[in-house]
Amino acid sequence: MKLLFRTLFAPIIWLLQACNPLGQPVNESISGNHYFDHSKSDIRYSPMGNWFELGNSAMNADVESFEVFNNTIAKDKNRAYFESNAIIHPHLHLESFHGKPEVYMSNIGLDKNRVYTFNTIYIDGKAKVNTTEISGADPSTFEQLDFNWSKDSRHYFYRYRLVDVDYQSFHSLNDYFSTDKNRIYVHYYQHFEPLAVGDPKTFQVLDKSLYARDRNQVYYLSFPKQTTDHVALLRIPCPGEGGVVLLNPNYLKCRNKIYYNAIEVVEAQASDFEIISERYAKDKNNVYFENTVIPNADVASFSYDEERLAVIDKNGIYRNGKLSQEN
Repeated sequence: MKLLFRTLFAPIIWLLQACNPLGQPVNESISGNHYFDHSKSDIRYSPMGNWFELGNSAMNADVESFEVFNNTIAKDKNRAYFESNAIIHPHLHLESFHGKPEVYMSNIGLDKNRVYTFNTIYIDGKAKVNTTEISGADPSTFEQLDFNWSKDSRHYFYRYRLVDVDYQSFHSLNDYFSTDKNRIYVHYYQHFEPLAVGDPKTFQVLDKSLYARDRNQVYYLSFPKQTTDHVALLRIPCPGEGGVVLLNPNYLKCRNKIYYNAIEVVEAQASDFEIISERYAKDKNNVYFENTVIPNADVASFSYDEERLAVIDKNGIYRNGKLSQEN
């Protein structure tokens, strides 16, 4: 059987090898995307070396001086490169330009004066490098901490924009809230601003959710226009240290009241309120979809079916709060 398999597939393997435009990696320990061509007269860019499925591009680079810094950043004596395309920017200092191999630094380049971010855009079907300077960043100390945050020796940056915070005491609490010794901040996408809270000293986030609290109230970060460039902060009065329980990322209990995304579930009985799934819950009287009662749902049998990956009761499957016709 093994011999038959080899016999059948040998021509295909030979053909793929014969058509492979890639030679040896330029520096395999740093980049899995940059390769010499077979004659070592050019560099070819191929993501993960998967030229057959992901393609490959000739870079028209100077082979002798070509240097890779990570999977996407490189340069030669004439130009700097992001992926397979030349970086064209009036302020870029080629001699000192470099990249770093660290995690989250694959789209960031630095020279002696500035820090840049890069992404590929298409104009009239042609790929070009879009270059943005990170204003105020010190290239000698700049580091990218995660997808959202970076810093240098004096400043923090959120999504590559400098933010006005106390550097020594600043830290991120979760994806939506951060703090320093003076203030609480709310942030998401390109939105970053100080948050006026009643008692910053007792402020704390509730896990990784959009909820946070201090000793007087609960806060919920909302997107009322369903866009990431407009946010609102909803407040739920809930004084005292105890009584607040995050039931899941959406449902919250504040003493004898239940909230879904900061909207009160008016009919809910907090004493026996039970989470069924991310958007479904029940108590002894009703079944709820988000913050509304599902009419005629059977409380006793309402549950989550692991096999069908759906919420069900004795009547059938529910989709978006309604009994489905697929039953």
